[in-house]
Amino acid sequence: MTPRNYFKTLLFILLAVLFVSCEKNQPPTCKFLEPMNGSRVRKGDIVSISIAAEDSDGTLSSLRLYINEAGLASLEFPYQYELNTKEFNSGSYTLKASAKDNEGLESIDEITLIIDAPQLTVSTSHPAFNRYKSATLYGEVAIDGQADISENGFYLGTGNIPELSGTRIVAGSGIGNFSNIVNDLTPGETYYFSAFAVSEYGETLGEVLTFDLPDIEPGTFTDPRDQVEYGYVKIGEQVWMSENLKATLFNDGSQIPLVSDDVIWEGTNGAAYCWYDNNDQVTDRGALYNWQAVETQKLCPAGWHVPSDLEWRQFEYYLGMDESIALTDGFRGSNEGGMLKTTTMWDSPNTGATDEIQYSVVPTGRRGIDGEFLYRNSAAYFWLSDLGAYNHPLRRLLLNEDGRISRSVALRNHGLSVRCVKD
Repeated sequence: MTPRNYFKTLLFILLAVLFVSCEKNQPPTCKFLEPMNGSRVRKGDIVSISIAAEDSDGTLSSLRLYINEAGLASLEFPYQYELNTKEFNSGSYTLKASAKDNEGLESIDEITLIIDAPQLTVSTSHPAFNRYKSATLYGEVAIDGQADISENGFYLGTGNIPELSGTRIVAGSGIGNFSNIVNDLTPGETYYFSAFAVSEYGETLGEVLTFDLPDIEPGTFTDPRDQVEYGYVKIGEQVWMSENLKATLFNDGSQIPLVSDDVIWEGTNGAAYCWYDNNDQVTDRGALYNWQAVETQKLCPAGWHVPSDLEWRQFEYYLGMDESIALTDGFRGSNEGGMLKTTTMWDSPNTGATDEIQYSVVPTGRRGIDGEFLYRNSAAYFWLSDLGAYNHPLRRLLLNEDGRISRSVALRNHGLSVRCVKD
């Protein structure tokens, strides 16, 4: 190489180095990939944030994420972040990403994120009537988003705006289904109610619904086999005779044997009936039947039957007795028996007697297995259709000195009363 060419080459190299050393450093790039600018979310949602950032002519030294200028996090590759919006109030927020390179050059990208308040939906459902003077109210809370439900419950009253004039009943807290049993209501009354839920955003109401609390429905019917008229009463889903059976014929028309003699009564293995003290002039309290008459399944009028233990327990539950208590033996409950007893005819003290559901239990006494008549004005015994302990027939017993109902067994040749329930 000639000296001239050597110096030309050297000059070219020096100029190239000078040009490169004088080239200006470019800032890094930074851009939100998600969420999109202007995205809307519900408070409580988790927002996935993803950012693309690089420095083509150097090194990316930091990438920081801000919300309304408050620092959220310093991100490492692949520059992603999960934002829990539960910690923020509803409103519009600015998300900012700031990328810096090794020479301190910065690139910024900003987007708007809108956090909406949770959509709280409260539903009011129709009630159930499983007990006398009682209603079970139902509601549901659903949330699109996230909120803390500190209370849920019902407003209940006789005015058509229950949240203003009614009673506020707290059932619980949280989302999902909820219910509450309301007691001591007035049969036949019209009630208005709505479900509610309370969150940090205030109280939300459901639709106002109305119901008429079921009342006792009395009536009469005529037994076609002997033209005897009986009262009945619809109590919940059951229809009961409100008088004791007086039938002297089976429902197929055949005669039920009348047995007055004590010895024959004690020794009979067949169906039999009698009147208290063998006085056929006093029949208003019904006849007394032995178990053999009951188990023919022909004792009640057509379309009616002797109730089972289950049907009696359903009846007692409707009156207010706990289901677990109803399964026990002996005197159970509180004053369910008092609700059934008439306020007259019983010996004092006639504990708890109100006859408020018009079932009208009068004292009937019983006939013993030896034929003796006892407890005319102090007790009422009723046959059931099924057997209990030691294969003895079940019965129910009400006493003048107790407001409860006894569940126990009797002997087959006892003479007890019968109340029929409709099929």
